[in-house]
Amino acid sequence: MPRNTTLDIARTIAILLMVIFHFVYDLKFLGFINTDIPDGEGWKQFRWVIVSLFFICLGISLCYAHRAGLRTKKYCYRLAQILLGALLISGSSYLFVQKNWIFFGVLHFLALASLLVIPF
Repeated sequence: MPRNTTLDIARTIAILLMVIFHFVYDLKFLGFINTDIPDGEGWKQFRWVIVSLFFICLGISLCYAHRAGLRTKKYCYRLAQILLGALLISGSSYLFVQKNWIFFGVLHFLALASLLVIPF
């Protein structure tokens, strides 16, 4: 089955926007700049655009990948990758930034949403 170029572009844009957001966030966290990220005007909306793109891409990807029925092995492998990423984020953020560690972030939600979407 050929790849969906539009979906690939949307996913790439989401990743690029996320890199920009976190780069600016890290610059603020490290004290190099003074900005109102992540909760200031514009940054909130920017964050929602990024998250929405990821969630939309997840839903479309799952529909394309399993439109002829759930392919259990492929689904479980993909879910395991997302869960591993979520665990790595939680573990490393707890290790390095205990006061603000990420216990439930975007990857955690993508894993949960992947589980919840099966009945639909």
